[in-house]
Amino acid sequence: MYTFDEKFKKGAARAFRAQQGLTAFLSGLNKILPEPPGFKTEKPKDEREDTIRIADTAGDSWYLGFSERSITPPDIDTKSYYIGGNLSVPPRRVRGVLDDIKVRAIAISDGEQRAAEVFCAVDCIGLTNTVVRRIRSELDSFCRTNNVGYINIFSTHAHSSIDTMGIWSVTGKKFFENISKLITHSQPMPSVDGAFIDFIVEKTKKAVAEAVRNMEPGRLFAAQIGENSVEKLEEYSAKKPYGDMTLSEYGIKDFIFAKRPPREYSPRLNRLRFVPDNSASRQTVLVNFGAHPYANGLRIKNNRGDMLSADFPFYMEREINSAGENFIFINGAVNGVYPNRGAGGVKNENFTRQTEALGRDLGKLVLAMTKKREEIEQNPLLSPKNCGEAYKSAVERIGKCTVKERELEPKLISIHKETALRVDNPLEKIIGKLGFACFDMTRPAKGIYELETETGYLELGGEFKALLVPGEITPGLVSGTGDMLAENSITSRASGFKSLCDIVGGDTAVFGLANDALGYIIPDNDYCMFFAGYGKLAEKLFFKDYAHYQEIFSIGAHTASAFAAGVEDMMKSFKVRLNK
Repeated sequence: MYTFDEKFKKGAARAFRAQQGLTAFLSGLNKILPEPPGFKTEKPKDEREDTIRIADTAGDSWYLGFSERSITPPDIDTKSYYIGGNLSVPPRRVRGVLDDIKVRAIAISDGEQRAAEVFCAVDCIGLTNTVVRRIRSELDSFCRTNNVGYINIFSTHAHSSIDTMGIWSVTGKKFFENISKLITHSQPMPSVDGAFIDFIVEKTKKAVAEAVRNMEPGRLFAAQIGENSVEKLEEYSAKKPYGDMTLSEYGIKDFIFAKRPPREYSPRLNRLRFVPDNSASRQTVLVNFGAHPYANGLRIKNNRGDMLSADFPFYMEREINSAGENFIFINGAVNGVYPNRGAGGVKNENFTRQTEALGRDLGKLVLAMTKKREEIEQNPLLSPKNCGEAYKSAVERIGKCTVKERELEPKLISIHKETALRVDNPLEKIIGKLGFACFDMTRPAKGIYELETETGYLELGGEFKALLVPGEITPGLVSGTGDMLAENSITSRASGFKSLCDIVGGDTAVFGLANDALGYIIPDNDYCMFFAGYGKLAEKLFFKDYAHYQEIFSIGAHTASAFAAGVEDMMKSFKVRLNK
């Protein structure tokens, strides 16, 4: 992608000098700020060994239960809540409700007497591992009584939901009050709304319990469309033009795009579909792809970005519910990846209408992807008439070749591993000290700060594989493409460590923002923490396509390699147990 000519080299050198200056300034501020009185200086004592669940043989049947609860607070019109996801001075207060925000849960097992694995998705910007641990702790007795093996909590990463981390609720008053408290050795007040976190915890607990109670036998099917790398898809297009590709090959390329150079992303959409044995029960679909639910939270032109919304997943659910099916969305490798707002056919800058149309067409696609073209066109709910060009094109591609759906045998394997990641970003250290994020940072040694987090791996039926990633991971780190390669990185060096697919030993889905929201995970070789916007200023200061916003909200320059090492350790442990 980059030319690596003299102009680029000089621009990159200026960018790294700017990073060095910014880091030195922030590090100086961090040294001045004392640690709060309750600051932990050692790792938690309740560390667990790897949690491994291996099914040696297939179970008698799949069992799945679904539940959902609204998390829109009843006092939304009278209390001050703030939108999380877009920095704003002052913080952006919620002025009304566009659509409902929810927690959705499924409980799944591969046999009547086998432990269930729970997956919850919360319509919010992110929930930290601190909150996830609390939910598990408060459900511990229930899990023991009801044979629940593990609870996973995901965030949909909606940028127009209520701030659940505290970063976007920091008023000037809170900022100076907390600095004053630190200086006087008092405990700073958290900026996150504790009452709302309590509300989410209670609603999530109820959703989990209800999903477990709703478990019933049935069959599980998997289908996917698209490559896991648009870079690989572009290479493939040299052999087979885009216009000739089937939906299985092309995926959702027309629905999403990447903003961060080299603009690598995964145009893949994964669908799991549970069909209960009882024909009177509703089917449940789990949908997974990577894209920011961000449009309704943007403050651009006529869009104020202050209305509560779950963004496109809400409108996907509405469409899928119209077909009599339950829905849960789990985000993927989402760093720098966004939905194409106009894909639903609304071309003006009315973001609300664009989001609604986008979600509608994505919902239709999920329902239609394994059907025949004639069946789709004759179905009033799925017909491409009055839809956007992206969905119309998808239906045409289905006409070339129907997407295959495969039945998965009832066999569930999962592994979960705790890991500590070092915090090198001085801004994150300052945020942690000031209490402006809902996470627990520890100092195991002088000058060393860490975050306790976790990763995981899931296998269904021996075919569907997914890695559980605790943040917003760069797509190239999954597929070994993009900015993992020397030609696409600011350092002109390759990453020097394995991609997640290589570590797993084959193609894998990514379940992102899983059990944590620790920020962006960026390849070490493309890390430069200095942001100068996306326009002409950045190009003038550095070089064309310089865009390094995500580093501000990353915990450090070596997070990617450390995380990959943790995944590799987890998979080695898993394979040892598997071969016993």
